[in-house]
Amino acid sequence: MSKGTIKDILIAFVFYSIVVSAVFYKIVKDPKQFLVTSGDGMKNYYTFMYHIRYDTSYMTFEGMNYPYGENIVFTDNQPIIANAVKLLSNFIPELYCQLPIIHNLLLLLGLVFGGLGIFLCFRRLKVEFYFALVCGAGLMLLNPQLNRISAHFSMFYPVLPWLFLIWFDYFQNKNQLRSSFLIATIITVSGLVHMYFFITGAILVILSLLAYYLINYKNTKVLNIIKSIIIQVFLPFLILTFFSSYFNHATDRPNEPWGFFSYHSSWEGLLFSYKLPLFEFVNDNIVTVRSVEFEGKNYVGLFECFCNIICGFSFDF
Repeated sequence: MSKGTIKDILIAFVFYSIVVSAVFYKIVKDPKQFLVTSGDGMKNYYTFMYHIRYDTSYMTFEGMNYPYGENIVFTDNQPIIANAVKLLSNFIPELYCQLPIIHNLLLLLGLVFGGLGIFLCFRRLKVEFYFALVCGAGLMLLNPQLNRISAHFSMFYPVLPWLFLIWFDYFQNKNQLRSSFLIATIITVSGLVHMYFFITGAILVILSLLAYYLINYKNTKVLNIIKSIIIQVFLPFLILTFFSSYFNHATDRPNEPWGFFSYHSSWEGLLFSYKLPLFEFVNDNIVTVRSVEFEGKNYVGLFECFCNIICGFSFDF
């Protein structure tokens, strides 16, 4: 990594830190506050802080399901982050008194690193520095997961930009084995923040490798694709299954989590913000837009989709 690249990363990190601090000024000003608007939020603070402060095991949460305890993977307490803080607090006991602050600032730091990942993706695409910097900030703040900051904290972190960044090396045939293990590491670690990150990453990896093979089938061996899927998807699956099953004391746990197929997006949730003037214009003058559950609002934008269609036709012709 050149000095220029390191300098660009440092500038981007500082810039995104300033942007996040400005947008979430109330949190930065008073980081010990509880960021909750629902029972899930308070529960997730409880599982995070109780595990660090009182649990005698790193994998069992003793604050519920008495007297057996519960596997921390199912408590939504950001297991790998909670355990890292728990381990560190053994050497710095003062951390016990600052757990809400640590929790909240880690959320904002995760958002900063998400923006940094987007910025690095733009730079790999040879986008000019300042344009990449500004667009990275915009996409960082357009992340639909930002609404999770009031309850489902573990799903707040923008993980996917770092997965996309490693794809540049993999799909350019730059040490694909190394890239596969890096992708596996990202998927595993993010899965230990929240299992949905594993599911999302695994689906994207399989689809991307399938598309890569269909486009380059003449120069790509099927065995290489299978090997990549085994490393990038099945290896994280085995690791996460071990953590969620070996320390599992429940014998009647359902095989499928409730809500996974109940909450989904629709075209309205992708095309409309339900706040901006374009939505009001379409809803009042053209067609009534159906309301969408909160979980289904993943705003991409009507204009953005239109531009992508135009660009797609322009490349074809």
